[in-house]
Amino acid sequence: INKRSTNDGVVFISSYTPEWKTLSNCKKLANYQGLEKILFALLCKIFREKKIKLSVLGKQHSRFSQIEEKFYKQIDNNFIFIPMTKEKRKNYRHVDASKLVVSPDSTLGYESLARGNRTAFLTIRSQDLKNKSLNFGWPNKFQDLGPFWINYYDEFYIRKIIDYLLNISDKEWNTETRKYINKIMTYDSGNEILKKYIKEIEFKTN
Repeated sequence: INKRSTNDGVVFISSYTPEWKTLSNCKKLANYQGLEKILFALLCKIFREKKIKLSVLGKQHSRFSQIEEKFYKQIDNNFIFIPMTKEKRKNYRHVDASKLVVSPDSTLGYESLARGNRTAFLTIRSQDLKNKSLNFGWPNKFQDLGPFWINYYDEFYIRKIIDYLLNISDKEWNTETRKYINKIMTYDSGNEILKKYIKEIEFKTN
């Protein structure tokens, strides 16, 4: 899909889950949450420096939405929170209208990529949690660092990826992603179709 963003903002796709409140009983969950905090703090810093509006597209519905917003507000409050809606088309509108989409490891991130949006995959949990299923494009075996993804935390390369995606032309972006997108998923304009091996990555505590 060829599309041009209708605003200059950036959308960060939340991966918050209510299970993060059970940190005292699970070291893995603590690490999972801690990595989200580190990444989000860096993103807030980067986009504040660039004077680019940052929005967080929530993952949780109903009563958990306010808890989710509070989680990110405790890290930095320089962003707009967009509650998740059950209507997928509304969620798609937010990613389609943004200048850049940032995804830690969400299905919506892959859907955004398939829709032609400039999407950064900062799948930094993979190496820290020693879980290859969190790698970008898994079960494909891509390199840990690519033009629009990284499987580990490194501020220098995260900044480099963001700068690249903010400045690349639409033609260059389409050419770049064509090499990977067909290996990951297919897209149908009426109702996106993910290949059977691409699904929501659910964090398991055992």
